[in-house]
Amino acid sequence: MNIELSRNVVNNFTKLIEMLETIFDETQNMDEYYEKLLELAIKTIPEADYGSLIMIIPEKNSWIWLATVGHNKNLLCNMTFYINRKNLKEGLIFVDGNILEKTKENMSEYSYRIIKKASTPIKQTIAYHLKITEKIWMGFALDIDANSNKTFSEDSINILKLFGNLAKIFLKNKIEKDKINELNKELKFKNYEYQKLNEEMHNKYKIFIDSIHQLSQLLISSDDEKYLIKESLRICAKIIPFFEKAIFAKRMDNKIIIKDSIGYENLMVEKLKIKREFKEKNMNIITFSEIEGDFYQIKVVSSYYIFIKLNEKNREYLVDKYDLSSKYENILYSLIELKDRLNKEKLFSKNLIKAFINLFDKNTAYKLNHSEKTAYYATLIGKEMGFDEKQLEKLYWAAILHDIGKIGIPQNILVKSSALTLEEYENIKKHTLLGYNIILKYLGDKELAKIVKYHHERCDGKGYPEGLKCKEIPLESKIIAVADAYAEMITKKAYRTTLLKKEAIKRIKENSGTQFDPMIVDIFINYLESKK
Repeated sequence: MNIELSRNVVNNFTKLIEMLETIFDETQNMDEYYEKLLELAIKTIPEADYGSLIMIIPEKNSWIWLATVGHNKNLLCNMTFYINRKNLKEGLIFVDGNILEKTKENMSEYSYRIIKKASTPIKQTIAYHLKITEKIWMGFALDIDANSNKTFSEDSINILKLFGNLAKIFLKNKIEKDKINELNKELKFKNYEYQKLNEEMHNKYKIFIDSIHQLSQLLISSDDEKYLIKESLRICAKIIPFFEKAIFAKRMDNKIIIKDSIGYENLMVEKLKIKREFKEKNMNIITFSEIEGDFYQIKVVSSYYIFIKLNEKNREYLVDKYDLSSKYENILYSLIELKDRLNKEKLFSKNLIKAFINLFDKNTAYKLNHSEKTAYYATLIGKEMGFDEKQLEKLYWAAILHDIGKIGIPQNILVKSSALTLEEYENIKKHTLLGYNIILKYLGDKELAKIVKYHHERCDGKGYPEGLKCKEIPLESKIIAVADAYAEMITKKAYRTTLLKKEAIKRIKENSGTQFDPMIVDIFINYLESKK
């Protein structure tokens, strides 16, 4: 190795190490890296005056200058030149004389003129061609000025290989990183799509679960078959695609009497006249004089029908994919059958619990059936307050079951004639929560359980189990609180005599606004006093 080259290598060794250290740096700008690498190569190789780093895409005859020193950077690095060099070979090329003139025949006249304008006259060139991928090559070229008397030595040519390989590693790494980045972007997009799909599936699952819950609540709460049909239609509409408009109605010959509708909130008519009936595939289609469009007719029970408005989206979908008619009939039949069984089971459960409570009352110090008495007075108050039959039934059963939790309280505490200790009183207070859990487990009626749970709450917030204020306590619980207290006071106990009606009324009044709801007290007392 000649002395000057050796000195240059030593002097630039630190910078060469820096270039090696940053070769895998993702934040490193490619243009800046190549410009520094080219400048370092020219400083290290003493014969070199100018140089270029070129990316070559042989398939498209494209030559793209990535960096250049000594030539016109603005012209060369901002354009793509078309040069026909498809038979590229890896390795060194040594060109004595002006390389542009010697390769002129491989490029267009336009490319030649631009490169000539941008290039400084050259005496000699060494170029190192490297294959990066199947489609991408690189050329690392160093030039000697036309007026120089120097020529490239063998050692300088070998040093060029070092710089060429650094350029290759950097570009190859950059391409791989770009591929990984693209793959990451694609994965992020796929992940986003998956999340959207997952969210959509979660929403559909939630709608489905909500619908099942609503159907189960419908079975528990409704005794009206027509209401059951109507509401089940609304629930099914949420989980059936393209179910937008429907009418639930009674059919009498050619007249349709509307009972309810979905999607026709502003419908002004109560009756529809049949215009036309026809078959399409397996569908019974009907049209009306008052409403535009075709309707899919489904008979649900007796003379009651559902008419689903057809459109382009749902016409084929509802029948071919869903066979909605038979499926809805199956759902409805199952619901009505379940409802019938559930009513029988609920009646049996309630009668069984009622008998159990009567037995419980007889085994305690009560001379008369306390639960029945409480239920009697509670329903009297409910009637005075305008409760309907359904509300009265709920109130009656809540009153019957209000002390069911005392089954879990030790008998010696329940029949104790002397004052309760603090510990015994705390034990007694547990019966409201015990009752709540029993009703939930065996009757599955959350509303009923809630009424029982809060029947010992007070309007002043000093009750139990949660210390609720008057407005927070369920109305039925407040009614039972009054009825329970009155029934208790007029019932003879082992530890005290029965209070007269007048004295019981006085005590109820005294606790109005603190223990009891004043409105309920007034209604109850007015009723009792009117029956003198």
